[in-house]
Amino acid sequence: MSLKTRLLGLAAALMIIVSVASWLAYRELSEDIIERWGQQVAEIQVRYDSARLLQSLEREIGLARQMADSSTLVNWATSPENKSLQRDAIREMESFRSNFRDNSYFVALRDSRRYYYNNTNNEFANDQFRYILDPDKPEDAWFFQLIEEGRNFHLNVNPDTELGVTKLWIDVLMRDEEDRIVGMVGTGLDLDAFLQDIVDIDQEGITTLFVDYNGAIQLYRDRNYIDFASIIKPEGQKSTVDLLFDNPEDKQKVLGMLQLLKNRGGATGAVESSFVTVDGRKHLAGVAFLPAIGWFEITLLDLEALLPRSYLWPLVAVFLTSLLVTLILFHLIIRSRILKPLVSLESAVEKVRGGSFALPHLEKPDNEIGRLASHFETMTDTLEHSTRELERKVAQRTDELNRLARIDALTGLRTAVVWTKPWMKKYSGQNDRTRALV
Repeated sequence: MSLKTRLLGLAAALMIIVSVASWLAYRELSEDIIERWGQQVAEIQVRYDSARLLQSLEREIGLARQMADSSTLVNWATSPENKSLQRDAIREMESFRSNFRDNSYFVALRDSRRYYYNNTNNEFANDQFRYILDPDKPEDAWFFQLIEEGRNFHLNVNPDTELGVTKLWIDVLMRDEEDRIVGMVGTGLDLDAFLQDIVDIDQEGITTLFVDYNGAIQLYRDRNYIDFASIIKPEGQKSTVDLLFDNPEDKQKVLGMLQLLKNRGGATGAVESSFVTVDGRKHLAGVAFLPAIGWFEITLLDLEALLPRSYLWPLVAVFLTSLLVTLILFHLIIRSRILKPLVSLESAVEKVRGGSFALPHLEKPDNEIGRLASHFETMTDTLEHSTRELERKVAQRTDELNRLARIDALTGLRTAVVWTKPWMKKYSGQNDRTRALV
């Protein structure tokens, strides 16, 4: 096998090894880049979605709390049969209705259990009283549950069968001067419109949902997963966030992140993230706690949809092109700097070995091979000179020997060799010739 073949084979083998190593490194590096990028995007997206939700709710919550603190409503709640107080309270309620985003409100009195409501269309003007809350009815259990727990504020996604509406309800307790709960006030936001604005974002690869303090799903693009009236449901019957995941490990990851954020007490800006599998695809789950409303915001990022690996293929093409160009350049350099000088040097050696000192033009790159070619030329010149000198001396010596062979050593006269007859052998003492003096 020629040196050229061996060098090119070695170069090809090295390139293949480097290519495989580079491909494995690329896969690991691209995975790491995508994961790091995904974690940053998850944190940004979680904070963004949380801010959008709070921006939509904080004003409504603030108005509901102002309504609950209204002395007019509190006085009426303590004396619900007083018609004068009732008229003043209804005027107060209607003034708040025009300020609420949904232009709706509700007021529920604890002692009388009377529930008042008016909607965007002012459908119940002068007839705000809708029904009596019944502790034995499951659909009214939310009111009595919240009063029993003494929650000053609560968000509740619940269908009101009496009113025929499903809303995100903002519930705020009313308390008198003695801090006794006298009723509840609030407003509702149309669930479908709210989901459209906050959850159903038209962005491929991003899924946003909100769960309450216990992990029950409150807002999600798929209404079938929403845990309506979760306040009155016992644990084990709620639609919790772990229903979205098939892998038990993923369920534990998400629930663990919720618990970790709980333990932190709602630290500002705290975000937890972890990789989970949803519908057979790898997602990055980012979780943040919103202490202002007592909910968790969860964002699921489908990294393959947001940043497909095909986006990185141009990098692979650049790498392969660079590798090919490097191989070609390597071949040209090896050929011009090593192989071609070696071939010309080999040809020169063949000529010298055949006895010719007329050397072809030798390639002399600026390296060891070039210096070797120079040394070979010098050696050839020296060898040629020595050979010529030796030949001259041999010729001179031969001529000298020939001269000595033709001159008698005693007389200094030339001698000639004369061939004689066989019968003269005895006389001359020679086998086939004798000497004669000239």
